Amino acid sequence: MIAKGDLAFTKDRLSVPANDNAVMYYRQALKMDPGSEEARDGLTHVSKRFRKLARTAHDNGESNLALKYLKLAGGPSRFPAMAATHSRRRSTACTA
Repeated sequence: MIAKGDLAFTKDRLSVPANDNAVMYYRQALKMDPGSEEARDGLTHVSKRFRKLARTAHDNGESNLALKYLKLAGGPSRFPAMAATHSRRRSTACTA
């Protein structure tokens, strides 16, 4: 499972397609071996990749996409600056 997760990660299949992605493989590996450091490391790498994608989207003014990536990385509460920017943009759009 770890090798499949690593391969999916290198192909940027982080969480899709549903039946062939890094998160799925690493989680399956954890079910088989709850103490697997390799599986935990794999999930950490996926989370870091989503955070990098979120930062890029944020820097490009794509706040909705950035928020989506933050949620996939573990939640916007871990990245309050980006979440705050998204909230400000949404409230400005609603009042415009």
